[in-house]
Amino acid sequence: MKAFLPLSLTAILLLAACSQKPAEGIDLTVALGERVGEIKANTTRDKLAELYGAENVVDNEYPIGEGEMVPAAIIFPGTSREATVIWAPEKKNEKVDRVVVTGEEWLLPAGIRPGDELAEVEQINGGPFMIYGFGWDYGGVGYFKGGKLDRKVQIWFRPSVEVGPDYEKVLGDSLFNSADQAMRTVDPRITEVAIVLGAKNQD
Repeated sequence: MKAFLPLSLTAILLLAACSQKPAEGIDLTVALGERVGEIKANTTRDKLAELYGAENVVDNEYPIGEGEMVPAAIIFPGTSREATVIWAPEKKNEKVDRVVVTGEEWLLPAGIRPGDELAEVEQINGGPFMIYGFGWDYGGVGYFKGGKLDRKVQIWFRPSVEVGPDYEKVLGDSLFNSADQAMRTVDPRITEVAIVLGAKNQD
């Protein structure tokens, strides 16, 4: 004779199954322009909760400069697995534009990890690239048009040296070559990396 659980107990077990924390062996690898762990361009908000546990996904907003905020969801907030999923414009909770990777457990390729130098980024990009001048909302954002990192990542840099004549030369709303002497002298390092996932459908 088949046994049936009481309805209330069944409901409790189903709820626990839906909200339980993911296994320790979750995928923390990153493929540039393709995925962050199991997060891809078509990953929805519901899928995030399924992958990582509902209690590990928090809705939020992400600042993109000049006071503008965009809808986002943080997974594993405040932990070494933290990452921020930024939703595509007009597709909130339905399509991923990019994922900002902040937790140190994520396995980013050498050359685009926080703390990496310009020369390392140039090597993975296949050559020099442009950087917006420092000292304003979009300061230090890399511009990889035409390189191997084009439409795959967004990288923020901060100079190690923030005084002196060379620093003054790389300030403001202008693009500077990563190979410029002044840029080399201030020694920018990566502070934040976003993996772009929605670019393949954008022309």
